[in-house]
Formats: sequence, structure tokens, C-alpha cells
Amino acid sequence: MKYLSSLIIVIIAIHINQNIAAQSIDKGIVNVRIGGNATLGATFTDVSSNGINADEDTSAVLATQIPVLAEFGILKFLSLNIGFQAGSWLNEDPEDNSVVVLEKRISQFNLGAKLYPINKDNFNLYVGFQLGLGGFRTEKENTGFIIFNEKQKWTGTNTNISLGMNWYYGGKFGSYFQLGYSGYNFELKEFTSNNNNLLGSPLNIKADMAVKGIHVELGLCYKFGG
Repeated sequence: MKYLSSLIIVIIAIHINQNIAAQSIDKGIVNVRIGGNATLGATFTDVSSNGINADEDTSAVLATQIPVLAEFGILKFLSLNIGFQAGSWLNEDPEDNSVVVLEKRISQFNLGAKLYPINKDNFNLYVGFQLGLGGFRTEKENTGFIIFNEKQKWTGTNTNISLGMNWYYGGKFGSYFQLGYSGYNFELKEFTSNNNNLLGSPLNIKADMAVKGIHVELGLCYKFGG
């Protein structure tokens, strides 16, 4: 009986140790990811001139970005992350051949956290939240009857809420997939036409833009440490 009790204790200890080790995210584990995402959403823009509402616009947008993210395991159910992503979006009016888009670039830095309701050796399911700073730039030229060059720079904050999963191929390398909500609040910081500043006197243009959409993202991941 004594030996049987000792054997049971050893088996339980081994089982507990295996459960403790069988975590794809844990304290000290670092998970690095790179992938691609697409966001389909709507933009809501308000423009004023000299304090008078000049225009309100609502339109659809499809943006694609390449995200790079590093996650740091704090607890078995919690990680903190820092990331950067950059990309572009579809032309506003691809049928207008008189407008040449010279630049259309979006970028952002994000900080966030993830909770892991399911955390196994080669698989985890997470709920994530991110806050970030970023913006986008555009430059266009009209090659029609009236030639002009227009540049805009918008900056602001963004919020991302996601539900996703990581799965590993029996080791350190793996894949991930997530979907969620993305929201942006931008303010027009630079606006020139033929090098003339339109934000200053006499027009004193001000503009705000809100973007709300759904994103889908997938890519590769690699974990180490722990």
C-alpha cells in the first residue's frame, strides 16, 4: 500500500508537471508574428472652413497592411504586445484616369494585451485589445486640363479588438488567424495644393475622419523562451 501510494503521488506529480509545461503562452515566452491583413470599413469625414461646415462625406474603404508583432508572456493567461504595421488602400476613384496617385501609405504603432481562455501546448485561443498611434499620407496629381498636385497628411489614434488563435506545428513554428474590429480617428494635419497651404488663412480648413471596419488577418509565428 505504501508503494502504491508513492506511485500515485509520482504519477500525479508528473501529470501536474506536464500540464504546467504544456502551455504555448506562459511567463517568459516570446511569440513573434508576421502576416497580412485586410480591413473593410466605412469612413466618415467632416470638413469645415473658417468655422463653417463645408462638407460631410461617407464612403467605403478596403485597406491592406503587413503587421509585425512581438508578444511577451506575463502569466499563463496573459501576454503584452508591441507591434507595427504599414500598408495601403484601394484607389478612391480607379475609373478617373486623369488622377495619378503618387503616394497612399498608412502606418501605425500599437500596444496591447491578450487573454487566453484556451492555452494548450500547440494551440491557444485569445481575445486581444490594442491601442495605437498612426496615420496616412496621400499625394495626387491631376493630368487633365487643369494640372494640380495635392498632398494630405492625417494622424490620430486607433483601437483594435480581436478574437484569434495560434497553432504550432509540434514545436516553435506555427500559424495564426484572427478577425475583429478596427476603429480610427484621424485629424487633417497637412493639406497643400500646388504647394499652397490650405489649412491656414484665408480658407482655414479643418477636417476630422472616423474609420470603422472589420479586419481579417493571418500569418506565421515563432515562439521561444520560457
